[in-house]
Amino acid sequence: MGKIKGLKRHLLQSPATVGDEMSKPQRLFCRGGRWTFRAYVPEELRPIIGKREIWKSLGTISHREAVRLSHIESVKADTLFAEARAKLTGVDTGIGHDEPAGVSDADLQQLARSYLYSLERQTPPVPFSQEEREARRDAADDQAAAIAQGIDDAGLQSLAKAAAQERRLRLIDGRDILRATEALQRALLEHYARDADGAELKEERVRETPRSPAFKEPSRQLP
Repeated sequence: MGKIKGLKRHLLQSPATVGDEMSKPQRLFCRGGRWTFRAYVPEELRPIIGKREIWKSLGTISHREAVRLSHIESVKADTLFAEARAKLTGVDTGIGHDEPAGVSDADLQQLARSYLYSLERQTPPVPFSQEEREARRDAADDQAAAIAQGIDDAGLQSLAKAAAQERRLRLIDGRDILRATEALQRALLEHYARDADGAELKEERVRETPRSPAFKEPSRQLP
């Protein structure tokens, strides 16, 4: 519990978010009521990735929902950039490879589900007051924005190491650490999305349609 609170303090004090704006270049756009995620590929990575930008239509949804989806797409884009940058510099991260380093993809998926389970178990009841619910929703959205900043965050990596150690997973090098960090990042984004929707009294809908297909099964039961 103390580790989770420590991470929350770290994220809330981080310059990653100012109000509702992310410190990264703008990646979420709206035109004609339709939301689009666009992440420009750094120029030096374009020969490896093969495109100038990562683009995905999010549809005609609310602003808050578009922001949440953009967090998930940012994680995917940043992981792709990290892999391409590692290839450029000759460092193997292990991300996206068929043969993992010290831990398997199944191990990391289990790590993510187990961590989500621990977060969900510690989630306090939804407050009765509408003002308190709105504050909790906004706090969850801010946390998600901070989490989406990237897998190179020292606080997230430290948390991933601790979570892996608790499950007796051996992270043998930097690529394992990055993969474990990405797994926890997905779990945290799922948790904060559920918490925000719970504050809006949408908990039942959230349980039926999780943000990530990896978390379809109920997470209040130990994986």
